[in-house]
Amino acid sequence: MFMPKRVMMAIASSLILSANAYAGDCPALQGTWSNPVGGTWSFGQGSGKLVLNSSNFGSRAQQITELDIVSCDDGNLTFIVTRAKMVNTDDPEYAYDKAPPKKESSTPYSLSGDELKIGNFTYVKR
Repeated sequence: MFMPKRVMMAIASSLILSANAYAGDCPALQGTWSNPVGGTWSFGQGSGKLVLNSSNFGSRAQQITELDIVSCDDGNLTFIVTRAKMVNTDDPEYAYDKAPPKKESSTPYSLSGDELKIGNFTYVKR
């Protein structure tokens, strides 16, 4: 069956938009949010990243968690951790870079102006 190119492009665009919506494209969370103790969250294009300073492992050590966002409906952030790593440790034995088993998790969150509350921390939009 022949299908004009513009029809195929419209179908492909629709499928991409549907995939992005399913992948947790949460416009309200888009951007970077910081807290001096709680670290920095970055959200965009259906993914998220949390970077925490981990001074117990060295002055420059950071724990980085990368997520695929499943949804952010009704004040509940549902995600899958895709990567967890510890970098810049004083002792290389404490450094790691892992892809944990794929498991869906969720945590409540709330937005108020330029503030995002996740867990015990309130993050300010940068």
